[in-house]
Amino acid sequence: MLIDYNYSLLDKIFIHLNNLLRKFRKRVLNKERQAVRNEFYTSNTQLDINHAPREKKIILSLTTFPPRFKFIPITLQSLLKQTVRPDKIIVWLGNDSKEITEEMKSYEQYGVEFIFMEDNLMPHKKFIYAMQQYPEDIIITADDDIIYPEDYIQVLMNSYRKYPNCISARRVHYITRKSNGNLFPYNNWINNFSLLRKPSHRLLATGGAGALYPPHSLAQQAFNTELIKKYCLKADDIWLKFMELLNGTKVVWVPSKCIEPPSIRESQEIALSNTNTKQNQNDVYINNMLTLYRNELKKYKFLGKL
Repeated sequence: MLIDYNYSLLDKIFIHLNNLLRKFRKRVLNKERQAVRNEFYTSNTQLDINHAPREKKIILSLTTFPPRFKFIPITLQSLLKQTVRPDKIIVWLGNDSKEITEEMKSYEQYGVEFIFMEDNLMPHKKFIYAMQQYPEDIIITADDDIIYPEDYIQVLMNSYRKYPNCISARRVHYITRKSNGNLFPYNNWINNFSLLRKPSHRLLATGGAGALYPPHSLAQQAFNTELIKKYCLKADDIWLKFMELLNGTKVVWVPSKCIEPPSIRESQEIALSNTNTKQNQNDVYINNMLTLYRNELKKYKFLGKL
């Protein structure tokens, strides 16, 4: 990222330091990803979920759709090999899915649940139904096209114990503003930010790499499906961020041995993020949210003049 003169002074410093870190991480990223792949393919860990009682259950929630069906078994295997087992793994399917494959069905024996919903809330399916059905439990989201390291849940839970009222995320973006105080476009935010180690409202959690949501961490409007469809249907990370702000919930970055776990390469051809970032659709969704909740968000100065 180039440092634009319109950035605030603090953001310029953050961008410079984060660019230095990214250059270092780029050198080791392929090694980190290969290490995760090697761990996955050579591990003899039994596939299973947790069966012991817990005060708060860990619900691992994700969604998929037919073009991704051939990739999700690899993701499910990695989620079933965790050092800290989830109590449930639920894959939510919308009305674009009529039935699952035989290979997907084979994972039901390990405790994976496939639940069909009549509606299709696209990426929002990964959080909304789990939070509604298990409001007092811990919800961890995952994507259907990633090989997760075996400590994926463990490091998130370690962070949760330290910051029980915050969203813990293994990958975050830092929301930047211009020198005049107004918000920069999404593509000018600092990706893969790792300079803040404390909770902050200016961090945006990206759910794909792993995010943990404590009970009642979102505003009640988060479950208004009509608003989701009208204002932010294809950008769950953006919607969740504003629901966190409305609720006063901060985000904290969780250091991990692989900040960007390896994706299943072929699946990236059909990723929503390609449209949202490359065609600047995220800015449309952000402006929708700023307009919709203008009065409630005025207390957050980094969002600019509302």
